[in-house]
Amino acid sequence: MKEKLEPGKLKVEKLYLSGYRLFWGNNFITIKDFETEASKFFEYYPYSEMLLPKISFIKRLSRFYIQKKDKLKIFADELKNDEEFEDVKFEKTYSILGLPYVVKYKIKKSNIEIQFDGILFISTLLLQEKETPIELPKLLEYVDENPPENLWGEEIGGTHRQKFINEIAPFPKRYYIAEINYSMHASNETKRFILRMPLLDKRIMRVTYPTGEAEKGQKYDLYIGSYEHIAKVIAQDFESLFYLKKVINENLGNIHRDILDIKNKISDIYYSKLTSLFGWFNPKKWWEPIKAWKNLQAGFQVTTKFVLKSSLYKEALNVYKDLLQRGVAYYSIPFQNNMAQNQTSAPYTVDRKEWELEYDPSYSNFHKVPDILLTRLNFLETLAKKVYDITQRNMYILQMQISISSMILVFYGILITAFLSSGILFLKCIGFLVLLIFLLCLSIFAKKNDWGFFDINCRSTFRGFNNRSVVFYFKRRSL
Repeated sequence: MKEKLEPGKLKVEKLYLSGYRLFWGNNFITIKDFETEASKFFEYYPYSEMLLPKISFIKRLSRFYIQKKDKLKIFADELKNDEEFEDVKFEKTYSILGLPYVVKYKIKKSNIEIQFDGILFISTLLLQEKETPIELPKLLEYVDENPPENLWGEEIGGTHRQKFINEIAPFPKRYYIAEINYSMHASNETKRFILRMPLLDKRIMRVTYPTGEAEKGQKYDLYIGSYEHIAKVIAQDFESLFYLKKVINENLGNIHRDILDIKNKISDIYYSKLTSLFGWFNPKKWWEPIKAWKNLQAGFQVTTKFVLKSSLYKEALNVYKDLLQRGVAYYSIPFQNNMAQNQTSAPYTVDRKEWELEYDPSYSNFHKVPDILLTRLNFLETLAKKVYDITQRNMYILQMQISISSMILVFYGILITAFLSSGILFLKCIGFLVLLIFLLCLSIFAKKNDWGFFDINCRSTFRGFNNRSVVFYFKRRSL
């Protein structure tokens, strides 16, 4: 739904240039286990369209991140010894993301103020402060003639930037933020509006190698509203990108690796060589069915574990997607209550030619990521089902092979008994010799592999794909 804007009524008091850059490493924070926290939360809170309690799960930052206070303090001390910076402080005060400690400092040559909480570097430069507020159209004339400079290339400074070069987002996002004078009622304090105007810096030229394709212009945004409010919403948007790409995407990558690893081990249908007449006299062959059985057992464990987790990931990703579709923005507040966030209207994009307002989900840095990860999750579910089917099929084959091997073992027993009970001394000797060889092979196998007779237990523990549910496990006993 489009709404009309009267730009002449918006009076701008201050203009800021702000830059945001993610720190991808875990040097300064510890991230809690996703599955544990998600399981606790989604089991406790019911579905609710009114209160949307699930949103508080992904926005309670202090529940997921624990700052490494000592590491942040060391970082601040290093900055104090660097001549590029001044006014370096390590403070116990909530960052824009709502984390309890923050490092603040200023770059001497540019007068840019920086704050860092272990996740996000936020750069701020006050460009203009008007004693007499100016109208928005006049501000835009200034912005058009003075696109933002890329002043954040060295915000960590010299050797410090080199120290973390591979963990800092290579390009900062940069914004103009215009502070306007408007009065708010206390009841509407958590629903302040934000206007967003997409702009293009035509000075920038990019060439993609090896294709040689050239792209002219770099997008940046002008946000209009309360500076502090806008800064929190943008920072929260970056944290969402961090959590989706750093935590959830990496976890799905690990799950993908585990499923592929077990798939490679069980993809070939196993045929036991113990079914040959003399197979039981080769101890090396005895380990093969047990090794195959262990791999099949691991296949059931991997697929079952994934099915239990996949619903949690899908739940969280759908919440992120829901945020974008509803056009509701949230930012964290530094208190331990149920919701632990403030609600605001999402940034509404301004059509400068028509001066119309319309919500556009693409304003968000993570607007494509939930769908990408949900697609990956669907792929993993399909892959896990294939692994489950292969595991189940091979289990039946291996059971049949072990049954045949057992029959051969019984045959050997009958043969040995017949020889030993024979009245002919020669046959008794052959039977006794066969028995000794068999027992010797059995003892070598048991000593080498630390396996004695094993019990195979089967019980139904989880309803997996297509309502088939069986988990096999071993129980060791000594000979």
